[in-house]
Amino acid sequence: MGMSKYAELYNRVMSYLDDRDWESAYSLVKNGDLQGDADATAILAEFYIHGVGIPEDVETGIELLEKAIAGGCSEAADSLGTLYWSGDKVPCDNRKGISYLMKAAEMGNSRSMGKLANAYFSGRGVPEDYSKALEWGMKAAKLGDINGMEIIAVLYDDGLGVYRDPMQAAHWYRECLQQEPDNTFYMYRLVVCLADPFEDFNLHPDDSMLEEAFTWASKGVEKGDLDCHMMVAWFYETGKVVDQDFSMAYKYFKIAADNGHEMSMELIKRYRRNIFGNYYLPQ
Repeated sequence: MGMSKYAELYNRVMSYLDDRDWESAYSLVKNGDLQGDADATAILAEFYIHGVGIPEDVETGIELLEKAIAGGCSEAADSLGTLYWSGDKVPCDNRKGISYLMKAAEMGNSRSMGKLANAYFSGRGVPEDYSKALEWGMKAAKLGDINGMEIIAVLYDDGLGVYRDPMQAAHWYRECLQQEPDNTFYMYRLVVCLADPFEDFNLHPDDSMLEEAFTWASKGVEKGDLDCHMMVAWFYETGKVVDQDFSMAYKYFKIAADNGHEMSMELIKRYRRNIFGNYYLPQ
């Protein structure tokens, strides 16, 4: 999927700003606005809303966003909806926020679709509705929006409004990790979907699933994630795709427990140490 005209213009503006060339950045969007370019108008609005090189003027910024929306710019509708929904720079107005996000989504804006999925998932500004969260999340995800992908993954993972489906959840967590490869929340959730350590899914993971899960758990450990430490400990405790090693299991449980991980603090209490200094689980 090619880059949109708005994204191309935005990147040019940011390139100027990164080079501390505010005048070229401002002139680019100001001239575009004068020529009736709705994308330029929408970006110019951000200069006023956030006071980029000029005095902050939120009212003028909102007027410019309205102008850009009338010109067919979905990003302007997304920006204005997000402004009201977040309460940043203006008093929070969920009704207005959702209205503009809906307008942007209907214009094909994937970010607004993802935000609507989040709104219906959390019940923020609209009644909580998991089926609508799934609907908007799927639309957003298919267009590459990570918020939509995350909402779908969690819905299938937790069985909210849909039958629990760890394989569907795993697919979307993998897609999220394509965009945010260092996100340990996605790593941990993917590990649980693949390995079913708590036996929530009644899965019978094969070795390929367990090996993938162990790889992601190990990556999470490298990032310092405590949930992933607990999972690596579980692999060593059970001997799934690694040699069973209670001392290694204890090691990872202890790291997590020492850093306040409550489940690991409970699980580590089961361990005992023999006269050789090795840890074991009493029968």
